[in-house]
Amino acid sequence: MAQSERELYCILLPLGSGKLLLPRSLVEEVRGMPRIVPVDDSPPWLLGKVRWRREHIPLIAIEPLLGAEVPEHSRRSRMIIMRAPQDALQPAAVGILAQGFPYILRVTPELLEQAGERAEDEPREGLLAELSLGLERPVVPDLPALAEEAGRLLAA
Repeated sequence: MAQSERELYCILLPLGSGKLLLPRSLVEEVRGMPRIVPVDDSPPWLLGKVRWRREHIPLIAIEPLLGAEVPEHSRRSRMIIMRAPQDALQPAAVGILAQGFPYILRVTPELLEQAGERAEDEPREGLLAELSLGLERPVVPDLPALAEEAGRLLAA
C-alpha cells in the first residue's frame, strides 16, 4: 500500500483545555463566532444553534465532555463547521467551538500505534479516544453520536 493511502490529514483544534483531533476532510469552514440561540433543556455540550448558509445548525463544545467549563468567547474563539457524518442532521453540518485556529497534522498508522489510547476504566461519553501524540493529548469525539443527539434536541 502506498504511503499516501496510509495517511490521513487531520486538524488539531485548540480547546479551553486540551486539543481535539478531527479528519480534515470533514471541515467545511472556519469562521468567527456568530450569535448563539440557546436550546431549552440541552446538555452542557450543546451550546445552542447558529445560523450558517441560511440554516440553523447545532454548536457543540467539547470541554463539558472532558469535565471542564466552556471558556468565555474571546477574539480567538472560532466556529469550525464540520460535515455531520451519516446524515445525522439536516442540513448535514455541525459547528464545533474552538479556542483558536486549527492546524493540520498528518496522521499515519505508525503515529497512532505510538500514541495508543489513553488507559481509562471507562470511556467518556461523546468521545471515541484520548490519544498521546508527542506533547499533545488530543481527544477524538464521537461525532456521529454527538451530531445525532444534537439533531434530536434541535428537532424537539
